[in-house]
Amino acid sequence: MQTSEKVTFISNWIKDYVNKMPTKAQSLIIGISGGIDSSVSSTLSAMTGLKTIILSMPIKQKSQQHDLSLKHQERIVNKFKKVEANTKKLDE
Repeated sequence: MQTSEKVTFISNWIKDYVNKMPTKAQSLIIGISGGIDSSVSSTLSAMTGLKTIILSMPIKQKSQQHDLSLKHQERIVNKFKKVEANTKKLDE
């Protein structure tokens, strides 16, 4: 299976999972850190076409790492229609 086929397969799997839930989820919520795992997970979720909320929750995080999270938020919100991005600082 080619990479693009894997991406489509996983995104479709997420969408099918939601559609088969006894009570269909109204949205997907993904915590993002600026790392590759959360970036891929949030992108795959956004690709489903379902409302996707990406949430950054920095807590005593290096600014360079949080900046990656913010850049990802901007990119994914601009690329997908049903994506909402939020940041909740947890330092206090």
